[in-house]
Amino acid sequence: MRRISAAVVVLVLLCGGARAQYFGKNKVHYTNFRWKVLRTEHFKVYFYPEEERIAKFGASVAEEAFEEYKEKLGHTPRRRIPLIIYSAPTFFQQTNVVPYLLPESVGGFTEFVKGRVVVPHTGSFSQLRRAIRHEIVHVFVYDKLEESAKWHNIYNLHPPPPWFNEGMAEYLSYGWDSRADMVMRDAVLSGVLVPLRDIGRITGTYLMYKEGQSLVGFMVERYGERVLAEILDNWWKAKDFSGVFFVTTGEPLEKFAEDWEYHLKKRYYPLMAKWDLPSYGAEALTSEGMDAKPAPLPDGSGFAFLSDRSGYSDIYVKSFDGKPRRVVRGGRTEKFETFHLFRSRMDISREGTLAFVARRGGRDVLYLWDLSRGKVIKHIALPEVVELSSPSWSPDGSKVVVSGLGYDGTSDLYVVDVETGRVRRLTRDHYDDRDPSWSPDGSRIAFSSSRTKMGEYNIFVYDLPSGKIYQLTSGPYRDVNPSWSPDGSRIAFSSDREGPFGIYLLDGKGRILRACSVLTGALDPEWTPDGKWLLFTGFEGHKFLIYRTKVPEDPPQVATFTPTLWRKGWVLPQLEGTSLQAVYPYKPKFSLDIAQSQVVRDPEVGVQGGVQFGFTDVLGDHHLLFLLGYSGQVGKEFLKRVNFASAYADLSHRLHYSLGAFHLSDRYYDLDEGWVMDRRYGGEISLVYPLSRFRRVEADLLLRRSHRRWL
Repeated sequence: MRRISAAVVVLVLLCGGARAQYFGKNKVHYTNFRWKVLRTEHFKVYFYPEEERIAKFGASVAEEAFEEYKEKLGHTPRRRIPLIIYSAPTFFQQTNVVPYLLPESVGGFTEFVKGRVVVPHTGSFSQLRRAIRHEIVHVFVYDKLEESAKWHNIYNLHPPPPWFNEGMAEYLSYGWDSRADMVMRDAVLSGVLVPLRDIGRITGTYLMYKEGQSLVGFMVERYGERVLAEILDNWWKAKDFSGVFFVTTGEPLEKFAEDWEYHLKKRYYPLMAKWDLPSYGAEALTSEGMDAKPAPLPDGSGFAFLSDRSGYSDIYVKSFDGKPRRVVRGGRTEKFETFHLFRSRMDISREGTLAFVARRGGRDVLYLWDLSRGKVIKHIALPEVVELSSPSWSPDGSKVVVSGLGYDGTSDLYVVDVETGRVRRLTRDHYDDRDPSWSPDGSRIAFSSSRTKMGEYNIFVYDLPSGKIYQLTSGPYRDVNPSWSPDGSRIAFSSDREGPFGIYLLDGKGRILRACSVLTGALDPEWTPDGKWLLFTGFEGHKFLIYRTKVPEDPPQVATFTPTLWRKGWVLPQLEGTSLQAVYPYKPKFSLDIAQSQVVRDPEVGVQGGVQFGFTDVLGDHHLLFLLGYSGQVGKEFLKRVNFASAYADLSHRLHYSLGAFHLSDRYYDLDEGWVMDRRYGGEISLVYPLSRFRRVEADLLLRRSHRRWL
């Protein structure tokens, strides 16, 4: 019996919510990149022309890290390491290097099949430097362990535990900073520290990263930095990390872990004599979920804030004596794909219009939401700007200033006329300008920027009439989240200048005054309309909540700085010398990802088995799959019993397509009909077009010929 069939199937997923969740969210390739390759002595850096400056900086960082880790870890990888850089997180989340969706919390990853390092630029070159150095540690570790396994003929070498793997990468890439200290202070003093014996239950969390970094730091303090290379050298000598640690140090891991906990208590307990936890030094206004970015209501009755308490990032409004009320739902439709929970502030105009940022269609959009009517008034996309954060209203409600990340990876300030949609760019440089706040008189915009030194953030003010920038704070700190007082006489901001992040006030005389200090962290200060209270995001018990504290009448002075006209900042380092070997257009080349085989022999059925090969290019945009198998006795019908299938998929554009051909033959026994020989061969074309992260259109064309014969 022979049958020829043709089928065309079109499936339009125009549903939202549950149906989209059932089929899975889409990874939409919104942007087509013209990839190029920058080859250095030890790396191949993949980039597109708009981000060439970022790529050269990344290559310089990578080469510097290579030389450093070669000495510290006692190993030299023998291959060029692929380093793929995206100029913005929204582009990074479209990568095809891995098939799954990347959450916003991922700041880079190392893929171990091809040894690829993939990182996004966020506008901060210090953060990009940290991400590249972190991921290259992983490359060195796994390359060294793979080489060790080959030397000692071990085919199933156990991988490093995640806390050690990530902790070592954090330790070597950047070192200890105020954010790491904030997390560990809180873990110890709030009683949420997870002992090393139980650390597996927090695998993958930020707390695991920081506990791992603390453990590795204590390890180095105790045995010297050479201990990291020695642990990797001895990896093959034991079956688990505990055994490797004992072989290397002569000390049981359990004893080391006990001493680490005692060390943390000695370090942090004395601080309680100086500072309090947020819940003891301020009034908690929320109590569940991760709550952040308070925005006071103009009538002084309450505030809006972001929260993930529903499992999604949503916007809530709460009166000071009432319960939270959800006003905007995020993460469920293409209109509000994500609200950037910890990255972007909100602001409310005097008329009650909420300005916030949400991702829509592969880029961020500025939304204006009428709180009284509960609806969007307008949404505005900025040309050539893909990511936005922290909008702030002008006093007259006609304009909004916002921080924007361009296609080229520059983070600058933009003023948007909400009536006409016209955009004015205020800054244009490689510094990370963020957290703008418009002064009550409308003449100045305060903001935080890295323009003094890479990795340091200070407060600046942009004078709108003259176009000049003045520096208001200085020093090797992270001065962030500036907010003008209602009368314009002071600026509240968050800073780690005394250790943990606290709230400080900057007055017109250049005095920096301490308004609120806590043991763990106080961020995102906002004034209530009467100027008597400060709302802020506080960190305690490994979660963020909204707090309120009274503005002190006579706060102590901690520093002074005379406002200075800013003229020139630091120069962006670039790759120099012989390290840069060539720059050329990217051409896809396939390399092996997976190979599988299996063969069995049955006296009745005969030989059964086959091989399967999978290939992709470096960017993961092109896929090839081959399958070859055989089922049955070897004889005159040998070719008819050969199974073959091949497929090609192109994922480099928004429209994905795949082509395939197959010949499948099988001999099996049917209880009613006896032995049957079944042959099928044909081809298939498949098209997938994602309309958004939640909806897509699919079309498949299958041509197949079937031949069934009873034996």
